[in-house]
Amino acid sequence: GLHIRDTNGRWKRDPASHALENCTVRAIRPASDGALWLATDRCGTARLHRGHLQRFTGQDGRLSDFVRDVHVVDPATVWT
Repeated sequence: GLHIRDTNGRWKRDPASHALENCTVRAIRPASDGALWLATDRCGTARLHRGHLQRFTGQDGRLSDFVRDVHVVDPATVWT
């Protein structure tokens, strides 16, 4: 799962990470709007922003759910 550091410096599991069960996160890249873009194997690309995780997979038209990396150009343009 995905873990975050709270204001007290403790690590805890991010509640949105349940959508990434059984996935390996290969890369995490920040966007200027505060979102984090994640490249995963088996789960496509994901965007985490303000506690909400949105996944983009083969069902959304991606060629593959295996993503090695992401390049964030701006919040609206991401290359995988």
